[in-house]
Amino acid sequence: MRAVDLVAGDVGTIGAVTLTFFGSRSTADDVYHFTEDFLTLRAVDARRGVVATRAPATTG
Repeated sequence: MRAVDLVAGDVGTIGAVTLTFFGSRSTADDVYHFTEDFLTLRAVDARRGVVATRAPATTG
């Protein structure tokens, strides 16, 4: 977490922070997330367009 004070002269203290994570349990399956940068980076280096795993994929 990052807190920035944008008003000069104001001082404060953050006493606690809570993070809540959502999702499912971890599995042996691979999950890939592709962002808007994917096509740009692939255009620079075609090897970035190849996704490979070391183990056979599972379903279910």
